[in-house]
Amino acid sequence: MPALVQVLEIDKHEWPTSVLRRLWEILMELETGRHRSQAHEARWLNIVGYALRPGYGFAVDDWRVAQLGAP
Repeated sequence: MPALVQVLEIDKHEWPTSVLRRLWEILMELETGRHRSQAHEARWLNIVGYALRPGYGFAVDDWRVAQLGAP
């Protein structure tokens, strides 16, 4: 997260929803890496969850959340 804050030059609490959803897309493309270890899994879930905040109100958020539960 600190590297993302540095690249974006915006505190993570101020990231617009459009940036958060793009981050979600990138994380989903890299999903296979989450299984490398329990630490990778925990961090991936933490960041992907953050990328979905607040979790409603943006186009296709229901679909995005559902994708996390898909095999």
